[in-house]
Amino acid sequence: MESTRFSRGLRIITLALRVTTIIFLLISLIILVTNVLRVPYGEDVQVETVHFYDVPGFKYMFYIIVIVIGYSTLQIIFILLQTNDVMSSDPNFLCVYYGEWASSILLVLGSVAGYSSTKEYQKWLADSASEYEAYFRKSYTAASMFLLAFLCTFTSSFIYSCALSNTLSSGLNVSKNSSKVNAVLEET
Repeated sequence: MESTRFSRGLRIITLALRVTTIIFLLISLIILVTNVLRVPYGEDVQVETVHFYDVPGFKYMFYIIVIVIGYSTLQIIFILLQTNDVMSSDPNFLCVYYGEWASSILLVLGSVAGYSSTKEYQKWLADSASEYEAYFRKSYTAASMFLLAFLCTFTSSFIYSCALSNTLSSGLNVSKNSSKVNAVLEET
């Protein structure tokens, strides 16, 4: 089984990136939960309250926060419990890589959902957009925190992909494989 040296420095960097991702997502969660839109309507001035769970894009962001924080916490625990510097190129190492990749995609999609939902509400409230400017700024900030979390997760994914490619390239023995390739070419 091939293995790669995943140095202590890279483990610390990926650990810091995961913690930073969790921090950005917690900030985004706090902003989502506390950001409430109150829209007066009707002649007797009733107020409609819009929470994050009333907007599909913000609800999607919430679900992504739960999934990525859970995954990142699990990976932090695995990194802290790892005792040696060798990470195998077995399916566990590939699962970490693909998990980082999937988390990156989810975070980008969550950010797009946040931006588009906020833009939609800005169009809906175009007449009195200045009254709700604080709500829109907070919504854009929550979506921006998703982009920052994406950058951290993408960087971690890049580190794992480099370690994985080093594992695959170090496992190739060119001289042994070249004679096999030549034999196959001569047969055809």
